[in-house]
Amino acid sequence: MDALTEPAVCRCVAELVARLHWGSVSLQAPPGAALLLAPLLLAVARRGVFVSVAPDADRAADGAVLPTDSLAAVANGRGRPLLVLALRGTSERRLATLLRPLGGALVYDVLSGAVYRTARYADVGPPVQRLGTCQRRGVRLSDDIGRPSPIGWQDLRLVNTTIKAFGYESFKHLSVFSSRLTLSLADMMELLEDTMFFKLTYLDYLQASYSEALFAIKNGTAHTAVDYFMATPDRAQYLSFPFHLGKVHICLFFGQPPAVSHASLLGGPFAEAAGRLLLAGLTLLLVLLSYLATRGSSGGGPAGSWLQAVALFSNQGLAARPSRLWQLVAAGVGCLAALLTAQLYTAGLLSRVTTEVTELPFKQLDDVLDAPGWQWGFLGNSGVQELLVHSSSPGVNFAGTTASIMNKPYMKSRESFIEKGEQEQFAFFYDHLAVASQCNWETCPKLCYHPQELASFGYSVPFRRDDPAVPAWYVAFLRLWETGIWSRLKRRHMARLEEVQLACDVEPRPRQYYAPLELEQCVAAFTLLLGGAALACGFLASELVIARLTAK
Repeated sequence: MDALTEPAVCRCVAELVARLHWGSVSLQAPPGAALLLAPLLLAVARRGVFVSVAPDADRAADGAVLPTDSLAAVANGRGRPLLVLALRGTSERRLATLLRPLGGALVYDVLSGAVYRTARYADVGPPVQRLGTCQRRGVRLSDDIGRPSPIGWQDLRLVNTTIKAFGYESFKHLSVFSSRLTLSLADMMELLEDTMFFKLTYLDYLQASYSEALFAIKNGTAHTAVDYFMATPDRAQYLSFPFHLGKVHICLFFGQPPAVSHASLLGGPFAEAAGRLLLAGLTLLLVLLSYLATRGSSGGGPAGSWLQAVALFSNQGLAARPSRLWQLVAAGVGCLAALLTAQLYTAGLLSRVTTEVTELPFKQLDDVLDAPGWQWGFLGNSGVQELLVHSSSPGVNFAGTTASIMNKPYMKSRESFIEKGEQEQFAFFYDHLAVASQCNWETCPKLCYHPQELASFGYSVPFRRDDPAVPAWYVAFLRLWETGIWSRLKRRHMARLEEVQLACDVEPRPRQYYAPLELEQCVAAFTLLLGGAALACGFLASELVIARLTAK
């Protein structure tokens, strides 16, 4: 028992805790080991240590079972159980029987220097496993120690730690009723405060901006800010976002454009360049085959003229002699091509007449710079200005308009942006979560955003990059996200955002409202019919002129 007072034992215990990455420890030391506590507390600095009294070493050597109160003190302790015992001649089998109720406990025998670990219900392997030795020269743990015990909330405790944070009431121009996601984050931090045993203190700040809050976290005045912040690359240089709780998309919002129904002359399957070439080729093939198949023979015959050949072929199929059968085949192919072309065009025309589509005012985001009659802007202190200045990708090229962006007047209220976007030709850049939070079970802003995004970032609660508690925050956020607790916290204050459709629907869809076809929508069909009639009259006139000149 004299070995328990040596500082080497303290160093071994501290190194064990550091090697296994424990955040807190429930330590059971034998009676009379008061001299062990002071150097041990110094060795495991920045970690929580909870001390209780272990049974006498003589009773442990005799195979006695730990008392019920001692078992409860260790099993229900606020940290990983660590027992420092002097085991005299106790075998691993007797040790397994002794420590069966303490799943996942670490046992250090100060007499032999052996380090044991008891299995938990989720572990695979023997009930007691020897990890290695811990002597005066240091810790020697085996590389093959099996699967580690699952990390529990007791490993994430931030004992005797005060977290100074900015609350949602500290920020100016922030509506509590509209920032439902911020309220969900506040509930999450309160839940973690009760689970991780830290004390959350909100700073007494009023009318603070987001930039001031991030600067306070950077210089150490505050630990965090209870609000969602985008993990942009410039912020990642001095801030740490432990776990992304969701995605934020910076989009271009504008008023919902009305759906229109168009029936152009070359619509449907002939809208593209390839379709137009196909239509022109089929038309020329039809004209050529019809002319070759129905032109009159030089020796006379039943097909003396173009009009007579068409009439004979339509009524009796006598447009050609057996020796000129290829003319009949050519005429059939021409008629089939004409029929398919007419059917295809009719189907495309009807599909466009009976459907509607939303036409965007901007084909790409940078078209907003030169759009006639349109104004655009962005919300101050939202980070959009830096994104616009450094954006140079195709379709989002704002880098050449730095002067106009820097001098762009912007509003400081999200509600004023939404109201102006609904009533005027005004477009603005903002994140989709902030606009979607304005929706409730009855109404939603009459806005939609362009399918092309300016940027996309993850959001989370920020901390300093060199904060030693960042790994614990990461595991805590991950645990809340995996177990569905974070989703339930969001549903307390927010509507189901999955049902909110703010993206502009640019796909063709059936007409939602009944309306008779107007004359303007039939112009394409009339143009095609008149063009075909004019072409037929032209062929007939040319045949008559050729026949008159030949007769003379």
